[in-house]
Parts: sequence; structure tokens; C-alpha cells
Amino acid sequence: MARAGDADTTAVTIRTRSGRLCQINTSRRAAYGYDQRFEVLGSLGMLQAGNHRPTEVTAYGGQQVSTDLPEHFFLERYRAAYALEMAHFFEVVQHGATPRTTVEDGVKALELADAATRSWQENRLISL
Repeated sequence: MARAGDADTTAVTIRTRSGRLCQINTSRRAAYGYDQRFEVLGSLGMLQAGNHRPTEVTAYGGQQVSTDLPEHFFLERYRAAYALEMAHFFEVVQHGATPRTTVEDGVKALELADAATRSWQENRLISL
């Protein structure tokens, strides 16, 4: 990755205008499969969404606890979400439904990604 001018593993910390901290960690490789988790921490508790697994079975033994690895590839993991996105797209095109996302949503996401890359390359904080 370094020879290509890219990073294998990253951590991005964002402070929102209201002062909240957000952290995004990424890695191009997870030996145990495609990994994605979401957590929101606060003074009253935590909200967590974990990895999809082929089953929710966990085996407990005297020497180990084991469970299925996360679904291996993002196409498996997000099969249902992609189907819903396609159905929504056809509703917009065929019946004039209001799109759930806008070009502005994509532009804002790209601005964040570009700022994170500039921060890494220039070794400094970037304000948006």
C-alpha cells in the first residue's frame, strides 16, 4: 500500500460543529472476513450494530467459545440492502418517488473523504 501512496489501516477523528467526536477506523484486510461495526457511545449507554454472520449460534466449551465468522464479502453482507436500493431507484425513475439521497449527500461525503486524505498527506488538522 505504501508504494502505491495509500494506507492499509487508518483512523480518522472528526469533531462536529456541536463538539461531538466521531471516529472512523478502516483496514483493507481483516483476516476473519468483511468487518463492519457501528457504535454510538454516550453518558446514558451505547448503541451497537455488529457484523452479519451466517448464523447467530455461539458454542461455549471448557477451552473456547466459537461463533461463525462474519459474512466473507460485502456483496453477501449487503445483498438485501442492494435489492432495496435498486427497488427504490426504480420507484424514483418509474413513479417519480422522492429520492432518499441527494447529489448533495454524495458531495458532502466526498468532501469528508478528501479532507481526511489531505489531513493524512499534510500531517495537519483540516477544518470544513
